[in-house]
Amino acid sequence: MIEMLAFDNGDALHQQDGRWQPRNSKRSVSTLLTARLVSDRVPDQPCRIRNVSTGGMMIEFRVPLVVGDTVAVELRTGERLDASIVWTNAGRAGLQFFAPRDMTSILTPANRAAPGKGKAPRAPRFETCSAVRIGDGCRSYPARLIDISQSGGHIAIDESIALGGALWILIPDLSPRPISVRWRRGGEAGIAFGQMIPYGELAVWLADSSRRFSAA
Repeated sequence: MIEMLAFDNGDALHQQDGRWQPRNSKRSVSTLLTARLVSDRVPDQPCRIRNVSTGGMMIEFRVPLVVGDTVAVELRTGERLDASIVWTNAGRAGLQFFAPRDMTSILTPANRAAPGKGKAPRAPRFETCSAVRIGDGCRSYPARLIDISQSGGHIAIDESIALGGALWILIPDLSPRPISVRWRRGGEAGIAFGQMIPYGELAVWLADSSRRFSAA
């Protein structure tokens, strides 16, 4: 997914000393970033960051949140932003950070690590416990989905089952997808989807605990 970064007044980010810098860090920046929303009220969920400043951000989400709740927004780089909810309206919320934050690291493009972090960004991952099927074109096998992101997941499957050739995964209430195995250790494996799950489709699926934790 291409992540657009632009100032409300049309200015763009610029590089200085190898770092991405906003021209005026006090201004709110319009953006479209996916992140992981952590709350005590509901299981972790995906959210979209619509604009951000040094003092807070506006997000889009699909689960109930209440003014005064303490939440955390985990970025693709792994950076965690702790905040409180100051307003909500029709699937959007305003968050106030507990302390001013450096927008440079928040707005790091998705294909590079944050300055000084050395950790490659990755799509947010969400814990699940869902019964799925893994197929190889001839037959399918039961497996359990341990976590999921838009681009892949982590499964548990009988270690006697070979995972090779053209594979696909069937997750209840999501479209079947081709997969490739990135790693395998005994009865667990990391998989990459041949087609990313659209943000909206995954957000709806994760918000339904009966599907997300069907094998719990």
